[in-house]
Amino acid sequence: MIQFFRKIRKRLLNENKIRTYLMYGLGEIILVVIGILIALQINNEHESFKNKRIEESYLLSIKEDIKKDISAINAYILDEYELKLQRLELGRDFYKGEFVVNDTISFINDLQIAGEGPGFIWSGHTNTFNELESTGNLRKIRNDSLRKKIIEYYSRLKIAGNKLDKYNTQYADFINSIQYQNNDIPAKLDSFDKNYFMEKVNSSRFYQVCNLEITIAGRTRVWATIIVRRANELLNLIDDYFTTL
Repeated sequence: MIQFFRKIRKRLLNENKIRTYLMYGLGEIILVVIGILIALQINNEHESFKNKRIEESYLLSIKEDIKKDISAINAYILDEYELKLQRLELGRDFYKGEFVVNDTISFINDLQIAGEGPGFIWSGHTNTFNELESTGNLRKIRNDSLRKKIIEYYSRLKIAGNKLDKYNTQYADFINSIQYQNNDIPAKLDSFDKNYFMEKVNSSRFYQVCNLEITIAGRTRVWATIIVRRANELLNLIDDYFTTL
């Protein structure tokens, strides 16, 4: 093809058709420019398509991470803490003389279980977000508003962890110190251990740590409720964004 154009240009020069030669040369330049622009356009479309697939992959992974967060928060906090608070209120009512214990073993177990912490780790499922941050690929999410909401969600998770994980009401320590439990000797509590436990529960120290445990448990549920609401809102935003891609 190049040889063909060269032959045409040479013939025009030999025939002294300078004007025609110049016009032909200009046409060649225009064709080359058009070819370059077409190639750039194809390359840009290819890059755009590739970035779009990367963006979709990240968003799908974030969706799965958020769903896992919601499931974990519901299971380990919102559901469990309702029972936790009920058990703690029984302890308060016993101290105030408003609850009569009929089954001491059951009562002891309830107060012991009430001191167990959540199985949920507030950092959540952050592998995808951490990768986006560390690689600088957050910009792959082209929608500024959606990107901001994602950052806000994970920031709120981190804040919750920093606020709630630092609290130690000493409730669990108190209960464990007055409850005899030796896993190597699976025997029922004798009357001495039962009486000792009930005596210590009927004390101002128990009432104090119980009140504090209720306070922190209540705050935890509030934070969990807010995060689940924000998580569901974010899932809806991601779904809405997918419809525009």
